[in-house]
Amino acid sequence: MFGIFLFIIAAIELFLPQSKKNEKKKTLPSLWLALVGIVTGIIGGLFGIGAGVLMIPIFMHLFRLEKNYARALSLAILTPPVSIGAFMKYVSEGMVDIRLSFVLFLSYFLANYFGSLMGTKVRDTVFKRVYAIALLFLGISYLI
Repeated sequence: MFGIFLFIIAAIELFLPQSKKNEKKKTLPSLWLALVGIVTGIIGGLFGIGAGVLMIPIFMHLFRLEKNYARALSLAILTPPVSIGAFMKYVSEGMVDIRLSFVLFLSYFLANYFGSLMGTKVRDTVFKRVYAIALLFLGISYLI
């Protein structure tokens, strides 16, 4: 089911027309943001995926945010407190290797900065296509 879900998101990214309006920032209704947070939090906790896979398309298409603002907003919630609930559950069940987690965190943290530098320079249409292709590959991996 999750693989099919990723295919749907990828299709939306590939085939939904680009918004003519290029709004960087606008006031987003708190209730809708809370709903997006709840739904993506449940799906993220269930499948162990990052907020960006779900939130970025929602922010870009539903709320009509510019890609860099949508990416920054999804990254803003990925500060350490975001996953503490799920992390504590896995730790309590002995499923977390702290040393490996630290190595992964540190390498992700450093590489993430350079990825953001590249991401801000990419045109919106190129971003959408590359993002959609990545989601298609993720979808295939889940289906296989």
